[in-house]
Amino acid sequence: MFSDDQLQSADQVNGIAYGEKGKTVFSVITKSNLTWSGWITALGRDSFNSASFGLYTYGNDVRLASWSNDTAKNNYFTQIDFPYILAGSYQNNEIVTSDNALLYGDGVELVSNTKNWTTLMNNNEDISIGNSNDNSSDGHDGHIMEVIQYPWVLSTIERQQVESYLAIKYGMTLDQTT
Repeated sequence: MFSDDQLQSADQVNGIAYGEKGKTVFSVITKSNLTWSGWITALGRDSFNSASFGLYTYGNDVRLASWSNDTAKNNYFTQIDFPYILAGSYQNNEIVTSDNALLYGDGVELVSNTKNWTTLMNNNEDISIGNSNDNSSDGHDGHIMEVIQYPWVLSTIERQQVESYLAIKYGMTLDQTT
């Protein structure tokens, strides 16, 4: 199942972090089913290991994805038609040598891993929302209210400011456990 509301770019979008450059992505989503999977946003190559960057759901798991080399939080989603704020960042592993791929949910760090990702330009589309590049059958299984992409890694304070902005905008409460 996939959404018919998808955005796919033309090739070579300006202002996108390619290669090993740091990057940050945010999205506000709902899930319509806890067993279906799909891309929320995808940046870069669609078929090479570690060559893309984006947010992906796999059943009730959330992933900061890089084409089969993901950072994942299992059993994250518990409700359908409920809004979630997701965020992920990647910093070049030569700059930050450990825990350089971070995944956040509703303002809390869910998981971090050490990754060596290189975002390569795609052959047709460089960025997609609601689907992976060049793939019409792997779309997100819910609503995507907003996507924000930065071509650098935000500081902790900057990330928290964006998450607070999104929480206020969508009438949500961020996790207060930390």
